Amino acid sequence: MSHHKKNHGHPDPPKPGNEKNNSSFPDQTPLSPWTQEPKPGGDGTSNAGPPGAGSAPAAPPGPPATELIDAAVLAELKKKAAERDEYLDLLQRTRAEYLNYIKRAQKDRADTIKYGVQEFAAKVVAVMDDFARAIASAEKTKEFERFFEGIRLIETQFQKVLSEAGITPIETVGKPFDPGLHEALMQEERADVPEGTILEELQRGFMLNDRVLRAAKVKVSRKPAEKAAESAEPKPQGPKEEKKE
Repeated sequence: MSHHKKNHGHPDPPKPGNEKNNSSFPDQTPLSPWTQEPKPGGDGTSNAGPPGAGSAPAAPPGPPATELIDAAVLAELKKKAAERDEYLDLLQRTRAEYLNYIKRAQKDRADTIKYGVQEFAAKVVAVMDDFARAIASAEKTKEFERFFEGIRLIETQFQKVLSEAGITPIETVGKPFDPGLHEALMQEERADVPEGTILEELQRGFMLNDRVLRAAKVKVSRKPAEKAAESAEPKPQGPKEEKKE
């Protein structure tokens, strides 16, 4: 009894000479030479395609990624440079305008200092005209009383001009001495007035608004000195007590 090994569904091994059928499955249709996967040649190009057909021309390579990045950076730098130029121009124009403003302000201040007393000077000139007319009238008439009255009127007019300009006289006689307003040139012993009372005005002082334009020079009272005899008189002493032993 011959024993045959069962194949259990496995195909028979290929027989020699049957190399055309490379498939391990007998019912598989062999691949057409046109449907087989192309094998790369030695230069890396594919050998697929019908015989005699030339290879298609390769597409031109695009710019490298680094060139694209560099182009974006360059565009951003150009934008920043344009902004810089705009801000620089604005800064230069602003600086020029500021310097011109400083020059104008300095000129206006100098003009104010130079011509600020123009209105006051015009009023003073008018008072000087009155002085000239009073002197000319006195020389013709030789009347002292009339000349004196004219001078008094001119003084009143001049004080009004000074007052309108903020210049007022400092009060002195009968007022307490104030070192911020007065300058004491002389002292006089007086018992009938408090010490430090202004007795006489030697030169008038003036205020310019709330500032001292010129301090008034005055004579001030002080307490009378005590008599030397009273200060040197010895005090009476009582009888000496005898010492008890």
